[in-house]
Amino acid sequence: METTKQNEHIGFRVAAARKQADLTQEALSDALGFKDRQILSNIESGKRALSPEELVKIMEVTGLDLNFFTDPYRLVGEGRFSFRAEKADAEMLNDFESQAGRWVALYRRLTTLDGDPRFAVTPYTLSLKLGYENTFEEAAAAAEWLQREWELGPVPSRTLVEAAERELRLLVLFVDAPDGISGAACRLTDLDTVIVNRRDNPGRRHYDFAHELFHILTWDRMPPARMDVANPKAHKAKRAEQMANAFASRLLFPKDELRTRWECRDANTSTEQSLRNLAKSFGTSTQALFWRLVNDGLLEKDAVSDYRSLPEPLWDSVDTPRTFSGDFLRILHKSLDSGAISARKASKVLGVTLEEMAMLFDEHGLSRPYDL
Repeated sequence: METTKQNEHIGFRVAAARKQADLTQEALSDALGFKDRQILSNIESGKRALSPEELVKIMEVTGLDLNFFTDPYRLVGEGRFSFRAEKADAEMLNDFESQAGRWVALYRRLTTLDGDPRFAVTPYTLSLKLGYENTFEEAAAAAEWLQREWELGPVPSRTLVEAAERELRLLVLFVDAPDGISGAACRLTDLDTVIVNRRDNPGRRHYDFAHELFHILTWDRMPPARMDVANPKAHKAKRAEQMANAFASRLLFPKDELRTRWECRDANTSTEQSLRNLAKSFGTSTQALFWRLVNDGLLEKDAVSDYRSLPEPLWDSVDTPRTFSGDFLRILHKSLDSGAISARKASKVLGVTLEEMAMLFDEHGLSRPYDL
């Protein structure tokens, strides 16, 4: 099984190298002396192993070094990303994708070395049978089903991440992303990941996570665009984003709980303040709550003078999640203690200094590994 996975990873990289060199399969096959294109096709799909001599020749033809093909702590030719990024330029997005790919690859590699069974077999992946032809009501109904199935309780924002990690074996990473990038979803054949900007306020983080979760659950039938913006121009991309929003809104606000809390609000409190208070209790933004109440017929759109200037909840500083995740740091800690990876190599992959890495363990209440 391990050999098959290695062949797949090498195959992804051969295909990426060929495309980066702007070569067709026929052209690279000729350079390698293959009798037909099918041999290269089998290599790229992981069905056939690549010999050392063939690898050396591909390096010569493409001008790429050995690390491009063999470094296990990089994602090359695999991993499809979708970013929630309204203001990120292309260079920023490419740099962040490269770094995020290293985090994901590190986790996958260390978990595999640790013998975790999740990477020993192709995982069962829950998927929602939703496509572009489905309605917003069907997306909302899927969210209600998930609330019940995962037993998310009256305030799903408090339990959603843990439930997704448990039920989907999802890797969730809270990171200090560049300004303009609020999160991302990443799809691999053996691992799904959601990355969230931990510096965003809780309302934004919870909504973004629910939104990206929708993309993870519908990726095969409705793959998201690389740049996940609020108002995309392409019809399919716009449809996917609108359905993700409908799903996230229904997932974070259980219908009966929302109605009960709204109808029991203090009659002496202004509508704006009631919205602000209730939004904080659900862990969401005031605007997200406002539109959900309007769509459910519980509030008129003109009940506030300007919904765009509604005051956001006053969040507490303790609401900021710890960097990466407990699972991520525990796997890294165990790997450092066992010698599966050196502290210097791990810090390089993470993009932090040795002292900063030591502080990550402090942050999660873990002892510092011996090397630190």
